[in-house]
Amino acid sequence: MSWSFRPAFRSLSIRGYVLVWVGCIFISCVALGSAWLATELRLRRIGAQRELEIESLDGARRLESCVLDEGREFLLWRTTGDENYKAERDKDLLAAMSITDSLLKYGPTQNDLRVIAEIRREIEILSKANKSMTIPAPEELQMAQAELRDAVREYIALQDGDMAELNRLAQRMHTAETWSWGALIVLVAVLLASGSLGLIVRVVRPVADLTRAAERFGEGDYSVRAPVVREDEIGVLSRTLNDMADSIARHIEQRRHVEEEILEARDELEQRVKTEPRNWPRLTRRCRRKFWNAPARSRPCGIAKKPSAHY
Repeated sequence: MSWSFRPAFRSLSIRGYVLVWVGCIFISCVALGSAWLATELRLRRIGAQRELEIESLDGARRLESCVLDEGREFLLWRTTGDENYKAERDKDLLAAMSITDSLLKYGPTQNDLRVIAEIRREIEILSKANKSMTIPAPEELQMAQAELRDAVREYIALQDGDMAELNRLAQRMHTAETWSWGALIVLVAVLLASGSLGLIVRVVRPVADLTRAAERFGEGDYSVRAPVVREDEIGVLSRTLNDMADSIARHIEQRRHVEEEILEARDELEQRVKTEPRNWPRLTRRCRRKFWNAPARSRPCGIAKKPSAHY
């Protein structure tokens, strides 16, 4: 703590100290809780993106299956010349086109859109060629089939890369969430420990010093005083106790002086009575006047006011 803040800290009351302590814990919990909430929301968004990537990857696998089926049907039709294989190939191309169109709803990136457009173009080429193609098939058609398979494999590779990136990001977010919880626990523990030590320094130790001072004062040590360290509630109580002790010590000192004067007067009276018996009534009246003229608080207990009958 810098020196500029120490006077304010010393004059801070116990209630203010507790409020500051609890406020620090609350602000720390809110800050780290907000960070955890932001991390949790981002993890949910990543989870939603992963679901889309999984569906997109599943569609890409089904598209790959349709392309492979189309290639198999093409080879069988080219080998046997059976028109049934050609009709099955048309169905595979239609299914591939439908799956390709469905890939657009999974939030594709620019690379995904480029590959999807290439896949659509190759499928359209194969569909047009399939309606007018006769055996044997031209080499351009075989090249289109190869390019279609390559485009599908490229799209699958892109989806696999996106999925791996999302998994790494989710792992980092989970790690950050774990560290956030750990930091929250450590910070709260540190604040609790420091606040408890502060309370011990500000409350427990001054109260113990105050108790020891009161016990020594009760045992007759009227010079003891409670230390006033801070301007808080304990400091006010210590100062009040010290003022009360000063007042009591002052009254005791005054009473001791009066008792000493009374003892001196008694000794003087006894001495004069022994030496001058005829002056005893006059000396007695003088001592009585001196006694009753003394302050009431310095008289012996039980004597409150001057009697009126014999004096």
